[in-house]
Amino acid sequence: MMAEDEIRRKGSAGGCFTLLSNIILESGGYVCGAAYKNGTSVEHVLIRKKEDLDQIHNIKYVKSDIRAVCPEIEKLLKKGKTVLFSGVPCDVAALYAFLGQEYENLITVDIFCHGLPSQEMFERYLKDSFPDKEVESVKFRNRGAFGWANTISVYFKDGTSFFERSSTNAYLRAMFIGLSRRPACSSCRFLAIPRQADISLGDFWEAGDIKREYSDGIGTSAVLVNSEKGKKLFEVVKTRMKMVQNIELSKLLDKSRREGEINKPNGAHPSRKRFFQLLETSSFKRATEYSLRGKYDIGIIGLWYGRNYGSMVTYYALHHELTSMGLSVLMINNPLSREGDTMTKTDPRRFAREHYNISPIYPMHKLKKFNDLCDGFIVGSDQLWNYGLSRIYGQYYFLNFADDNKKKIAYGTSFGKSEYRGPEPYRELSAYYLQRFDAVSVREEFAIEMCKNVFGVDATWVTDPVFFCKKNQYAEIENVRPECAEGPYILAYILDPTKEKTEALLNVSKRMNKKVKVILDEAPGQRERNRQNMRIPAGAPIEILNEVDLPEWLYCFDHSDYVVTDSFHGTCFAIIFQKNFSAISNKKRGSLRFASLLGGFGLLDRLTEDATTIIGHPMVEEPIDYVKTEQLIDAQVEKSREWLRNAVFSEKKVDNFTVFPMVDKRR
Repeated sequence: MMAEDEIRRKGSAGGCFTLLSNIILESGGYVCGAAYKNGTSVEHVLIRKKEDLDQIHNIKYVKSDIRAVCPEIEKLLKKGKTVLFSGVPCDVAALYAFLGQEYENLITVDIFCHGLPSQEMFERYLKDSFPDKEVESVKFRNRGAFGWANTISVYFKDGTSFFERSSTNAYLRAMFIGLSRRPACSSCRFLAIPRQADISLGDFWEAGDIKREYSDGIGTSAVLVNSEKGKKLFEVVKTRMKMVQNIELSKLLDKSRREGEINKPNGAHPSRKRFFQLLETSSFKRATEYSLRGKYDIGIIGLWYGRNYGSMVTYYALHHELTSMGLSVLMINNPLSREGDTMTKTDPRRFAREHYNISPIYPMHKLKKFNDLCDGFIVGSDQLWNYGLSRIYGQYYFLNFADDNKKKIAYGTSFGKSEYRGPEPYRELSAYYLQRFDAVSVREEFAIEMCKNVFGVDATWVTDPVFFCKKNQYAEIENVRPECAEGPYILAYILDPTKEKTEALLNVSKRMNKKVKVILDEAPGQRERNRQNMRIPAGAPIEILNEVDLPEWLYCFDHSDYVVTDSFHGTCFAIIFQKNFSAISNKKRGSLRFASLLGGFGLLDRLTEDATTIIGHPMVEEPIDYVKTEQLIDAQVEKSREWLRNAVFSEKKVDNFTVFPMVDKRR
């Protein structure tokens, strides 16, 4: 339907609500609708005069507050006054629920609704978009500026104004696509036919597709008459319309492409969760853009998906640190894996799905696609430059796929050994790509010289990222492991079990009069062999824990009384949880990093070259004074954190121009 042109130019669509309101007001009744209060907040008000209708004429793409007006409506209805109430379907349902009974003198109109953002979301948009301005008023669908179109106009107290179409405006894009809608909107039970209101109204943008004369560019409304009360009022309104035509409901749903506004709710946008995550550290516009385009500040390259507790927790800590800086982070998937791999069902990926945004799997020849997703890349703290472990990936861990204008950083990356053993052609190509990095840091001090002499790059030593998080932060993601909740115990985290290590555990158990709980390397194919290699005597107070996931692994460290480990990261977490411990140097997995770690923290006396040294060693009874150790850790962590911050947020130079791929968005 269409009202006369003058009426339509004052409203949002075809003018039906204005005609309905005029009839009610002319008969001495009241009209209730959404109005702006104090310029930007929206709440329902009661109107008694036609000249006040402008307050509620135009659409407000913000959820209105109806709480204050419901008692007023009830009083009027009980006095016999007619009230025309307009709102989105949940507003009508809320009013019905408040009243608790039917009133013949209440006529309800619900608006076709695709879901609305909250008042808080609207205020966040205004604050982020106009931080130095005082907003006087806001208007959606400003016909004077854009005609019959979805727009936003913001007027400021200094006399200036802002106008933008929905195609480019962050607030309208986020709303229409479903990023910023309230959670209830995605499962709204009031969007259904038959509708609960007496009359339903909405824009009929595509009316001209049915018949050309149904749309003249000024505005056409679609109207559903849902009750006898609605029918009676609409029959009166028809006499005042410029044009009214009956069409089949199926044509309305088909042609309007708005079934999600009329008959069933639109589901939540798949990036809605990420949008709200980004809002914690980013501007509204940036959160919208990055959510819709699937973009991230940083892509992390590394073995976060491997079934190795050290790798899992290393990347958790690095991810935590970067997100605390206000950055959005994408965990880059293993290019040699496949969708449906059995690995995708292992604990690391289950943990990852709970805590990260994970990339698609792109094979090696399509890795350049990540340049469209990420502003920069960080190679993580693992033995990613150990030729024996990484050669099957080519120069992937040297970021050979990253464009020149992308920030390229290595944080605490490791060679694993003090001597580089890759072939010369591989070394030359790796050196070429490593020299393109903006900042390089390594986990072991001996690697500084290797970077300089072998690859021609300057590197900085940084602490392992696991130290970025404090023990209370790890405690937040722990899960109780029942066997470790029964009482005091010694925790043994052993990667390479031997008879000698078992003998050492038995010795510590006897001296401390405590049972031993053992966690072994859970890598597929290693589990049973490791159990056999432990050679635990019958009746020994040693229990091997099976299928321990990362949150349980953390719990076991946190609640232990003593730790024995041949793992680098096992040693790290004995320190983080401030446990007395014995570390067994592991030559197979890189013994120099043990000395580098413990020497830096003044704990070198806790390191043994072999397990038998623990037997009878006084360290078992000697407590560690963690006061001094904590001071050393804090100093190293702060230096490493500052290095990472500078690496991420520094200017990026490319030939003769400068790009700024990342901005410090912390507030």
